[in-house]
Amino acid sequence: AIYAAWEPAVTQLEAADDALEEAVRGQLRIRARRDLAALKLTNAIRAFSNRTAELGNGSRRTAVYQTYFPDGFTAVGRLSPDNLLLTARTILNRVETETDPSLKAAGAVLTEAVAAAAPILAAYRTAVVDVLTKRATLHAARIAWIGAYRRVEGELTALYPMDRALVRSYFYKRRASRRKIAPEPAGGEVEETNVVGAV
Repeated sequence: AIYAAWEPAVTQLEAADDALEEAVRGQLRIRARRDLAALKLTNAIRAFSNRTAELGNGSRRTAVYQTYFPDGFTAVGRLSPDNLLLTARTILNRVETETDPSLKAAGAVLTEAVAAAAPILAAYRTAVVDVLTKRATLHAARIAWIGAYRRVEGELTALYPMDRALVRSYFYKRRASRRKIAPEPAGGEVEETNVVGAV
């Protein structure tokens, strides 16, 4: 009877811990796809940059080049994946007004890269939110678990006030479970270490 109030909290905590672990794995999987999509997007923008430079005989000071890359291509290479996608879309909006067929062709390649990258980046953002949600759920479950643990401990202590060793023997210690998502240089991605263990 004493354990009746504790077992649901234990089950809830373990389920929340497992759910967070799966969410973290999912985020790591989609991150690899996102990084590859961002690389392809960068290469497509680089190809477009080279084409605009060719129109000015290799010069990057022409009006055409400065229209698309006022800070040069190097600045583009430092952008986060989401800002890279935004930059690519901005370029494509300007390409619509161009008449040069080579720019149109370069824009078509960039369009394909944007179409491929957009859903992957959106999926990664969803994965980040999922991890944050699962982390909050685990935090709430752990608080509930601690409360249930304390209640059971109190009831057992009341039954065996002179035998603390016996009270402690009712509880098992779970090994701490630690997971960490490596930090990223930009974009505000999740960096979290979760610990679940006995109090």
